[in-house]
Order: sequence, then structure tokens, then C-alpha cells
Amino acid sequence: MLLLGAMMSLPGCRTEGTRMVDRLRFELRELPPVPQGVGGGMSGLVGETLVLAGGSYFTTPPDQGGTKLWTDEVLILGLQASQWQSAGRLPRLLAYGAAVSTRKGLLLAGGCDAEKHYGTAYLLTLDGDRLRIAELPALPRPTAYMGGSLLANTVYLAGGREGPETPAALRTFWSLDLDRPAEGWRELEPWPGPARMLPGVVAQDGAVYVFSGADLLPGDDGVVGRQYLTDAYRYRPGKGWSRVADLPHPAAAAPVASWGRDRVLVFGGDHGRLAALGSSLGDAHPGFGRALLCYHTADDTWTHLHDLPPLPVTTTAIRRDDTILIPTGEDRPGRRTPKVYAVEPRPLLRR
Repeated sequence: MLLLGAMMSLPGCRTEGTRMVDRLRFELRELPPVPQGVGGGMSGLVGETLVLAGGSYFTTPPDQGGTKLWTDEVLILGLQASQWQSAGRLPRLLAYGAAVSTRKGLLLAGGCDAEKHYGTAYLLTLDGDRLRIAELPALPRPTAYMGGSLLANTVYLAGGREGPETPAALRTFWSLDLDRPAEGWRELEPWPGPARMLPGVVAQDGAVYVFSGADLLPGDDGVVGRQYLTDAYRYRPGKGWSRVADLPHPAAAAPVASWGRDRVLVFGGDHGRLAALGSSLGDAHPGFGRALLCYHTADDTWTHLHDLPPLPVTTTAIRRDDTILIPTGEDRPGRRTPKVYAVEPRPLLRR
């Protein structure tokens, strides 16, 4: 695979000194693991229940000849429960779609299986432990590997890839008003930067932010490679797009979450430095990024808070009060972890 370096940025990344959030240290606590770790699982909260829908995994690691499989199972975990249980199945095998927690339920949009990408959208709700699935209006086109978030009562989706062999990423930005879902998805003006898949998309401080991701570029040999990005953008409804400070480094497929009133946390992500090696390192692969980054919307700056143990990618960061839930995901290329993390703040003691 062709590998290109991180995109060069114009304004550059800016960081600032200690603020209130910088006096916290975030620690990992493990929740009950899932029976089978998956990458690209679509997860979120339905009330007080953690939901994990679909995903992909390998029978054995790909460097050992393993086959990639897809699942349609929907698992649930009550936040006081000791183990996951099956609640039902999706209409098809599905992974790498957007998952957005809403007051109405868990919205799933797009995704793919081993053969194709889809433009379907569903709303998952629970009647006790029983899964209910309502179909929503279809996306403007089939898409997987996009990011999504909820601002007010509108879902926003950014980027992705239209098909498994498509040589370019998407530069698309869509919205669905959950108060008027029958009106369907609106195609909005996209951000003023490169197309991308696997971006971080998060709503905070009255805006939607799009961070990092990877563009797709064909090489001279026809092989499509990834260009890992550091640029970032802010969308304010009614006001449009503006560019904000670049990330200190790429963080494709990273779990992202809002924090407080004016901050965004970015957990690890794929920096791309080992992407050319694929899964060939096997168990010797050190894992993806460890940096916990904090973006401050008020003054457009980034802070590297501290490092965490290597965190999974192609999963979702789910905010619940002062806890961030990160279920399963890809902890190394071709490897899935069954671990489910709760990330919690701890105050730093000062002399």
C-alpha cells in the first residue's frame, strides 16, 4: 500500500499551558468484555444501556492466514450488569457505519460488509431487552468509514468512502433533522479541505468539528494509499465553515468525545507511521496512538494532556456524564480487542 506522510498544514498546531482540564488525569477502567472483539462495531447508548451493533473480526490474525468475517449481532450491556447479552440482529451483516446516540435511540447510518457499501439508516431502540429497529430515510449515496455526531436534534455525517474499490474518499457533509426525519438527509456544503475517511466528528459549543482522518490517493502503480491528515474544521449552522488549529499529529479513526462546555477529547488514533507495514508485524506491533489530546474551542488550541495505554481505533467514544465509554475496536492491524473501557478523570494532586 502506498503510504504518504501527514498532510502539511497552513496555520499549524498551537498548544497552550495548563488550564483546568490540564489538571486532570484520565484513567482507564475495564467494564465486562464483549464475547468477540470487533472492528467497526457501531455503538452508543440507548437510555442507560450500552449497545454494540455489528462489526468485523478475523478467525485468526490475517498474517496467519485468517479470514475476515462480519457480524449482524446486536449486544447490550446494562451499565450495572456483569456481562453482555444478545438483543437481536441487524437486517444484514454490517460494520464501519456511523453510530450516533440520540434521545430517540441509537442511529446507525451507512456501513459495509465484505462485498459492498450501503446507504441505509436505522434507529435502534429497546423494549426492555428486546431490540426494535426502525428504518430511516436512506443516505444520498452508499457510504462507510464516515464520522457522525448530534448537534441539537440534528445528526451530521462527514466523509467516508462510497465503495470498497472506490479510489477516492468522500468530501460530503449531510444532516438529518430528527424532528422531521421524513424530509430526509440534506446535502450541505462540505468543509474547505481535502476529502477524507475515518475522520473524528464531534459536536461541541454549538458547532460540529471535523478532525483528521485519511484521504485516499492512487499511486503510480495503481495501488490506493492513504494520506494521513492533521487539518481540522468547524461548522456552525447558519454560518458555515471555518478552519481551526491543526492537530499535533494525525489521529485517523480515533474515538472522540466532547468534554465540559468547550473542550473535545481525542483518544489515540492511527498516526499512519506504521501503516505501510500493515499487519505484517503481528503481535510485535506496538499498537495505535497513545496520546490523549484536548482541543479547546474557546481559544482554538490543542493540549497533549498525557499518554494512555494504546487505545483501539474504529470504535466510538460515548459520553455518559463524566465518563467516556470506548467499547472493543481494533487494537493493532488485524487484531480486535474484547476490552471495553470506561475513561474517567482523576484530579492531579499538587504539592
